[in-house]
Amino acid sequence: MNKEDLARVLKYKPEKLQDFMDNKRVMSLKAAIHIADAIGCDVKQLYEWKPIQ
Repeated sequence: MNKEDLARVLKYKPEKLQDFMDNKRVMSLKAAIHIADAIGCDVKQLYEWKPIQ
């Protein structure tokens, strides 16, 4: 599924999804759950995890 298709399914503007990808906008947990459900993945896969120092 491309960004435009995902935006259509979620009723988001493609720019909003791009902002999430570029870290220009904070993705709420609610948005993350909707995105994960739409693309069939676990919410944790949408984030870059860094070890705690």
